[in-house]
Amino acid sequence: MKKFNALFLFILLVAGFNNVSAQKEFKEGTITIGITDLQVDDPQAAAMLNMVKTSTISIAFNEKKSLVSANMMSGMVQSRTLIDNNTKASTTLLDMMGQKSKTTITEADVKKLEKEANATKDEMPDELDLDYDVTYNKKDTKKILGYDCFRADIKVSPKDAKEGQVVNMVVYVAESIKFPKSLINGVNESMAQFGTKFDLSEIPLEISVNMANPEDPSKKVSITLAATEISETIDAKTFELDDTGYEEKSMEELMKSSGM
Repeated sequence: MKKFNALFLFILLVAGFNNVSAQKEFKEGTITIGITDLQVDDPQAAAMLNMVKTSTISIAFNEKKSLVSANMMSGMVQSRTLIDNNTKASTTLLDMMGQKSKTTITEADVKKLEKEANATKDEMPDELDLDYDVTYNKKDTKKILGYDCFRADIKVSPKDAKEGQVVNMVVYVAESIKFPKSLINGVNESMAQFGTKFDLSEIPLEISVNMANPEDPSKKVSITLAATEISETIDAKTFELDDTGYEEKSMEELMKSSGM
């Protein structure tokens, strides 16, 4: 189940993140992504996944800042992460069933974390020891909320074939939506720290995944995440975080208190 959970979290975070389009590019706005379809054969897995069925991730961005907001378990868990697109410094407000914490990561912290991650990547848990291959097919197109998208196939496979299953994802991306490079590169760099090469250069507007439960391959899971709302305008106040009532915690304290 640990590998199943890790893979699902990865899918959510990839959704959580860029010429067939003649539409104008937009470099600021808000995109909300949610689970639009969920089918599970395994009752145990269904109970777990149904808890996050209403989860959404909203990405608000302009050239200078990005705000990634997650609403999970019908609002029982909410997070907002404000990111400086240039320095990668961030502030995260986390509300876990009323327990509110604030964690700030400075530019110096980012550099330290990247150095530590590179030094310890060989010690990462097995469920993250994965390879990712991305193949684009610009002849396969569809419109999502009015935006021309083309297909990319992502193959996720364990480096050791005995350690798990191969998972295939079908995603549709829009080149006319230009996310800050920090959001895209952040995913690619994180994967590189685990010794994998991840070359997706767009954030998908739709992801469809069909996979088997690692603990029982006869039972299937089908998940589709897609953009449910897109706005090409953004209010500057979107990037103003109200941290009233939030307790300041270091990253180490936050991870310890949340059991991460």
